[in-house]
Amino acid sequence: MKFKKLGLLCLILCVTLSVPIHVFADGKTSDITVFVEGKPVNFSDAQPISIKGRTMVPLRAVFEAMGAKVDWDNANQRVTATYKKDNKTVVLQLTIGSPFIQRTISDQYNNTRTFVQKLDTPAQTIKGSTLIPLRASGESLGSEVKWDNANQIASLNYLSILDLPQSFPEYKVIGSIWDQSTEELNAFFATNALRLSAGTKNPLTLNVELSKVARIKAKDIYTHNTVEHESVTLGTPQAMLSKAGISFASMGENLARGFTAGDKVVEGWHQSPSHFATIKTESYTEMGIGLYNNFWAQEFIISSSKDSFKLYHDRVALVDNYNTKISAAKTDAEIKQLSDARDKALFDYDVKANADKSKTRELNNIFFFDFVSKKFPGKFTIYEDRDLDEGYQYYVDHQVVLTQNYKTAKSVMEFKIAPSGINNSSVMGLVKDILSKKLMLSMPTFDNDVKEALKADDSWFSRTYDGERIEFEYSDGYLYLRF
Repeated sequence: MKFKKLGLLCLILCVTLSVPIHVFADGKTSDITVFVEGKPVNFSDAQPISIKGRTMVPLRAVFEAMGAKVDWDNANQRVTATYKKDNKTVVLQLTIGSPFIQRTISDQYNNTRTFVQKLDTPAQTIKGSTLIPLRASGESLGSEVKWDNANQIASLNYLSILDLPQSFPEYKVIGSIWDQSTEELNAFFATNALRLSAGTKNPLTLNVELSKVARIKAKDIYTHNTVEHESVTLGTPQAMLSKAGISFASMGENLARGFTAGDKVVEGWHQSPSHFATIKTESYTEMGIGLYNNFWAQEFIISSSKDSFKLYHDRVALVDNYNTKISAAKTDAEIKQLSDARDKALFDYDVKANADKSKTRELNNIFFFDFVSKKFPGKFTIYEDRDLDEGYQYYVDHQVVLTQNYKTAKSVMEFKIAPSGINNSSVMGLVKDILSKKLMLSMPTFDNDVKEALKADDSWFSRTYDGERIEFEYSDGYLYLRF
């Protein structure tokens, strides 16, 4: 676990006051035409406009032309747009003067994900209409945006809510971004940008509840005028998170004081090798960021469910206990008796764990995470992709050789082995170890079965090991194993 402190002071205090922008144009408004699915958008209240080279469009006119419902919250100066397509629902929220957009996407299985996106030009009010960047207006609801600069024409055509790449940086959020300050969000984006530039594969998820704890820590170090990790009031960082009900497998912390802006405090951490090492740690999955009177706390965690993590470690303890007895056994009969007792105990334990499917999934993921971390320390990442799957990716020489994927809708575990992984005996040995140890299978024909699968592209067959059916598929150079 890594805890770093940074006592850097800003020599110059810069304060920027944000005020609503009503008119700030550098181009003609009447020359821009927008088409949605081939039909021109009628801009009755306000026209598209160019602001500092960025084409801004009236949000309501474009969103309603796409089929979205638009609501206005005057108290918070916030727009909410709701859009339904392809059995998915997008709820989009943005606040006037803020560059941040919150996108919440849900599907027919009630799986929900929330993302935060940072625009290069904030939402603005001009002549009573809310304007946002043209590209964001389309892409945020799943439409590709094509721009004809010669004729000043934009064409928006729907492609996909989940799979369409976004032009503006976007990351997953747990909670509501409106519980974070602008500078805290700036620090979050700057942190992920720094990780990306450092070669870290997986971006961090913003955990708003973790940020609330970070803000408490920031207030604590402000109150005591210190940047010490262990607090007389909050205790150690681990104790602080545990008391707050935050579940984690591992954690790290950065502290700083004297910075007013989120990007500047991340620059300060970047200049410190120890803080930078914490930021770019590959295995961290979530981050919380808190600011209080120019004092900052940045919390990193590898997330886990307390119940699921306890299930896994209790299972490990059960195995270790039997293995210790087996090692001390003096006769073959004794070894067999203890081995059979271990296998029965594990079977009973897994049956009990499987009663809760959500815990079973996390139990599987924690097993893979813990097991593989011992095989390939520092060469794996947790990921969650856009079609609501989750899993891990393993790297050898900075190349993905193996993806372990959990198909949430189908409850299927899948290994996708890259060509370089297929030809790597360590990777294939890892796959066999995971399958045999997690599923407690005897797999004497596994190596030959892999060779059989590799004989022809687009081949598919299944094998049954100790009653467990595993599918083999070889396609486009990749080997897939599913169970």
